[in-house]
Amino acid sequence: SRVKGALAMAGAGGGALNRDTFLTRIDGIMYGDDPKQGVIEGRTFMHPEFRLAFEAPDGFYMMNGTRAVSISGQSGKGQLASAAYSGSLDNYIKGVFNALAGEGKTLAPSSISRTSVNGIPAAYGTARVSSGSGQVDVVVFAYEFANDRAFHFATVAPAGKGAVFNPMFNSMRRISSSDAAAIIPRRVDVITVKSGDTVASLAKRMAFGDAQEARFRVLNGLGANDTVQVGQKVKIVVK
Repeated sequence: SRVKGALAMAGAGGGALNRDTFLTRIDGIMYGDDPKQGVIEGRTFMHPEFRLAFEAPDGFYMMNGTRAVSISGQSGKGQLASAAYSGSLDNYIKGVFNALAGEGKTLAPSSISRTSVNGIPAAYGTARVSSGSGQVDVVVFAYEFANDRAFHFATVAPAGKGAVFNPMFNSMRRISSSDAAAIIPRRVDVITVKSGDTVASLAKRMAFGDAQEARFRVLNGLGANDTVQVGQKVKIVVK
C-alpha cells in the first residue's frame, strides 16, 4: 500500500533517476528502530536506556512507537507505556484505568494484587467491561523500576481470556549494562555484487534472524524469481 501511495503521489513518471546518487546518500543510514526508543528483536523488546526487556506472547507482533510499544494478536491487544509515578503502584494502576476510560468516564479495577516479577515490585488490576463486540477483560500490570519510575502493560482480551498475556507479564526483567551496551542500531550498507554472489548468499548477510531472503528482496525491489548481476549495487542491512 505504501508503494502504491508513493506511485500515486509521484504521478505518471517512471524509470530510475540518479540511482547511484540515491544509494550513496542512504549508505549507512539507520534502519528500523532507534535504540534510544528501544528495539524489537522477534518477540523480544529491549530498551537500553530504561534497562528493561520482555517477550510478547506467541502469535503476537509488536510495533514500537515514541511513547508506547503496541502488542497485537487475534486473541487480544495491549501496550507497554509509562506514566507519572509517585511511589504507590496502587495509585498508579488506578490512574492508568482512569486514563483508559477517557474524559468524563470512569473505569476502576475490581481489585489490585501485589506481586514480584523477576525481582521487580509489581501489581495488577482487572476490570470487566462491555464493548461493541461483547464483554472484555482490561488488565493493567505495573512494575516499579525506581522510586520515581514505573512502567505498565494495559491489555484487552475477550472476557475470561486475559491469561493469554500472563507469559508476557511474567517476562518483564531488568537487563545488565553490558546487555544494554550491546544493543546497537541496524544500518543500510550499499554493496556491489561480485562474481559468485547470489540472492541467497547476500541475504545471509542481513542482520535478521528470520526471513532474510524475503527482507533482502523487498529491500531491493526484487521479485520472487529475480536474480542479481555482477556490478549491480544492492542494499543489505547490517549491525
